[in-house]
Amino acid sequence: EYPWLDLSQKSIYRLSPKYKELISKTKQVFVHKIALFIIENTNPIIIYAYVSLTMVTHYGNYMILIGYVVTFMNVIFEGMGASIGNLVAENNKNHTLEVFWELFTSRLWISAIACYGLYISISPFISLWIGEKYLLSNTTLILLIISMFIRITRSVVDSFKNAYQLFADIWAPITEALIHLGGAIILGNLWGLNGIISGGILSQIIIVLLWKPYYTFRKGLKSPLFPYYIQYIIHIAILAGIAILLIYCSNYLFNAEYLPDSVFKECGKIILLFFAYTIITYLLLSILTSGMRRFTFRIYNIITHRI
Repeated sequence: EYPWLDLSQKSIYRLSPKYKELISKTKQVFVHKIALFIIENTNPIIIYAYVSLTMVTHYGNYMILIGYVVTFMNVIFEGMGASIGNLVAENNKNHTLEVFWELFTSRLWISAIACYGLYISISPFISLWIGEKYLLSNTTLILLIISMFIRITRSVVDSFKNAYQLFADIWAPITEALIHLGGAIILGNLWGLNGIISGGILSQIIIVLLWKPYYTFRKGLKSPLFPYYIQYIIHIAILAGIAILLIYCSNYLFNAEYLPDSVFKECGKIILLFFAYTIITYLLLSILTSGMRRFTFRIYNIITHRI
């Protein structure tokens, strides 16, 4: 098909010096991917070693459902990678920052909706699916949701980091994996399953929430990092605050004596809370952040142009 391609050993040695940067970045990406694989697949082994095989099963049931949501969210977000690469290639700093904040707000909002929806529905679903004896504690569920939220929202910074080809920090994924394993083993020995999950969250906070934004803003976006952390705190305060408020109110609204316990009552509660959370957080973010207003305007333009 392609007779002009020279597949001899000599051609490899001739081309390798010409594309040193490509080969170097490929090796760097390999380290990042291997470390991520280790991080995402070692918890069951540690749980078996420091808790019990039964707890591995309970944990696995939750991770199956969480995995479906994470996969779905990744499908939504990862399709934007090529467009972000094209945006970076345009070398328009102001426009790149505007798009970053738009994606930042929209992804955090969508991820928070997914996490909140999973939080209020996963325990009833597990109870109906395999029984209440397979339920984990509420503290464990909250830790799993926090880990899931960081795992999903890391794609915001990662997309721009990858677009700028910032893979040289190979120490970061190795350090994240070491902190994850070390934290999980030490804390798991002290607090069991909650400690193992907390060890993973600790590694995510240090590398994903602190280092990667710093590296991306300094080397890629070349913009001050302080506004990022301020915006992150504002978004988390709104998203987490509304979630806590709605859960607190639901304990009174749906525990009335005239509402008998049933599957329909539980489904109605979940649907009502889900849409209430979605609408309230959208309105607050639209008022307080420019990123959500730009996201709304973009969706409006897409819909009107298609119509």
